[in-house]
Amino acid sequence: MIAATTAALDYLQFLHDTFDDWLLAVAAYNCGEMNVIRAIARNRAAGKPTDFFSLQLPRETRAYVPKLLAMRRLVGDPAAHGLIFAPIPNQPYFVTVDTAGQLDLHVAAELAELPKEELLALNPAFNHWVTDPDGPHRLLVPVDRKERLTAGLAALPPEKRVRVVYHRVRPGDTLGGIAARYNVSVDALRSTNKIRGTIIHPGQDLLIAAAAPPRSGNTRIVAERAAADPVPVRTASSGGKHRVRSGDTLWSIARTHGVSLDRLVQTNGLRRNDTLSVGQVLQIPGTATLASTNPASVTPSSITYVVRAGDTLSRIASRFRVNITDLLGWNDLDVSKVIKPGQRLVMYVNNHSGI
Repeated sequence: MIAATTAALDYLQFLHDTFDDWLLAVAAYNCGEMNVIRAIARNRAAGKPTDFFSLQLPRETRAYVPKLLAMRRLVGDPAAHGLIFAPIPNQPYFVTVDTAGQLDLHVAAELAELPKEELLALNPAFNHWVTDPDGPHRLLVPVDRKERLTAGLAALPPEKRVRVVYHRVRPGDTLGGIAARYNVSVDALRSTNKIRGTIIHPGQDLLIAAAAPPRSGNTRIVAERAAADPVPVRTASSGGKHRVRSGDTLWSIARTHGVSLDRLVQTNGLRRNDTLSVGQVLQIPGTATLASTNPASVTPSSITYVVRAGDTLSRIASRFRVNITDLLGWNDLDVSKVIKPGQRLVMYVNNHSGI
């Protein structure tokens, strides 16, 4: 977050130095400096003014700059527009904590006594719930949680710092070779990562559901699972029935019983947007569920994901190993809807889902 903000400010300053005009700088920040440069050149060739409001720029940019100007006026004098803003303390909200090495964000959240989704929102660069082994080794946490996290890290045994293993695929890697390196079967590797065939791609991250370290090689390990963390196995469930209670929705029922939203509505002859009635009985289709020697380790937990530039619904669903139809249902979206950077998505994932 700090690095991204610093880069954004540096880029804005560069654009202002280029155009010597803040409106043009902000426009270029939105649509790219070359678009603005070409628009200025067209106006000059036609003998027209070259200020922002005279340029022919993309529609989004023509609205983007006035919106920011309007927001500045509202924030600068809210009373003049009949608004009252809640006061914000003039003090830092978050602080940087040196983790002195790689750290599982689940562990960090527990040590800091902080909701996982808040920690992820403050540290959006980490999309696998674990910090990069090569650093930087730091996390942002609210100011009032710094001492708790620092003290917890000082007392934390090294083997407890991380709980999962990731393998970053490199040119020449095969599923068979990776499976042999980590002492797991190819079938287990394919099942854990939802791979149908045998094709993998350089740069792809594979979750290794095993505690054993790699036998050899220079593969980049993103994290290691603690030996005490049991590996889940698949068991069959014959389904059952669910009586609708107040507050139930189709997707919450699907999540509770570990089935996809599509299977639930298909089994009961419903549509995704149907309204349920209290007391209504739904048939739960048979499922394949995760079982473990530690039942608590497979309880679905709620996280909030902040959308980043370049994200798509399918990529997010793949990254967090959730069904895209569930992702749509949890957030009341349809597949044609475009998501935007900064948008928050709710997901319900198992502790072993790879995040």
